Amino acid sequence: MFANFSKLSLTSGLALAGTLMIIQAASAQTLVYGSGASFPSLVYRSWFDCYGTALSTSTKPASCTTSAAFKFYYAAVGSGSGRNNFAFLTSTNGTPTSPPPFTDSQTTAYPYPNNDFNGSDAVLSSTDLSNYNGTNGARSKGTGAPLQVPTVVGTINLAYNRGPSTQAQLPSTLNLSRKQYCDIWAGLITNWNQIVTNVNQPITLVVRSDSSGTTADFFFHLDTVCPGADSRISTDFFVPNLTNGSGSSPYPAYINLKNTTIPSLNVVQGNGSNGVATGISSNPYGIGYISASFVSPYAAAGTPGRSLPSARLANSLGTFTAPSPTAAFNAVKNFVLADTNGNGVIGDPADYAALTTYLVNPSGSTAYPIVSTTFLDLYCKVPRSTSVGNSFKGFINAALATSTFPTAPSKYDSLATSLGFAPLGTSLKASVRSTVGQINTTNGACSL
Repeated sequence: MFANFSKLSLTSGLALAGTLMIIQAASAQTLVYGSGASFPSLVYRSWFDCYGTALSTSTKPASCTTSAAFKFYYAAVGSGSGRNNFAFLTSTNGTPTSPPPFTDSQTTAYPYPNNDFNGSDAVLSSTDLSNYNGTNGARSKGTGAPLQVPTVVGTINLAYNRGPSTQAQLPSTLNLSRKQYCDIWAGLITNWNQIVTNVNQPITLVVRSDSSGTTADFFFHLDTVCPGADSRISTDFFVPNLTNGSGSSPYPAYINLKNTTIPSLNVVQGNGSNGVATGISSNPYGIGYISASFVSPYAAAGTPGRSLPSARLANSLGTFTAPSPTAAFNAVKNFVLADTNGNGVIGDPADYAALTTYLVNPSGSTAYPIVSTTFLDLYCKVPRSTSVGNSFKGFINAALATSTFPTAPSKYDSLATSLGFAPLGTSLKASVRSTVGQINTTNGACSL
């Protein structure tokens, strides 16, 4: 009897110990919360699910080395809302779009309980930094200096709806010269028959309705190149203020033509990248600016952008170039980080902001002309937990590991290219790893 009792006690004890170990392991997991740009959101979801515990088995990429100590949540609320959340250390701004998923059984709703990082395609503005350093800003809550680091680059596609098969359709391969795509967005070309013979259909422009870094980067490109492409377009083609938190479309209010009445345009709004894909797919002969991962050939089956082609655009040398990861990489691969503001520190937000200007009109015959980088906005110190800051050190070291692209891409490079994005160049990756390595210290940019 005593022997049986001992065996039973031992068995029960082992079971109880195992249960306690499971509970302790679960409780030790760090949940990391962020929000922001929809442009890279599908890439981020795949990266986070590769590095940490996936939100679900269906989102887990194959062949990943997982750090079970972390689980990352990311809500695609738009760049502007993401930067506002970052500046004030809050998660109350913006309404998420899906895909990608942003909740699971453990965290069931947005706003999240914490804000640990944010994503934006637009750089931190002077207003963002003023808010960050202000009385009620994040810095007053113990975050230290702000960090802004690029993660990937992607093409901003001009995706279009060919029109119904019962009518004359736009070609599956559509070449647009610089003058043509400038004139479309300036309202100087309003019917496809001004470009394509026998397609007499009005053009519908599909734009973002939310505060969007994709909008900012797209209009920055147009504002830079279009005045030279058409003398009717002024140098203030689009006004500088490209943020929009009101929910109303920022377009076409930005148009300013020389001696020309602002035209009457067909404009449809969409919330987030998926909203733009829906807007294009539901409006025959529509065209819109959008992340490559939300349209053909990268969009998932069953999503609104799956069948949408993208135009080949003339680049700075006049070469018609299709949007692709290689064409995006060719635009960024030679960028080297420098001390742009002369403060003796390489790696502060101003230094990385120079990349946006570098990409506004990429050089080279193989570069796609409209390329955007996307940034992670990080805190030098996350007040609620040092482990959150450490999670980004490990994550960035994995996601931005040294690799040779395109001949020997890393796992994370391949995840990005499968969604239409491209990795950073070798030198820039090393700079980002160094900058993020300063989290939870007072070195480099975190000493400012």
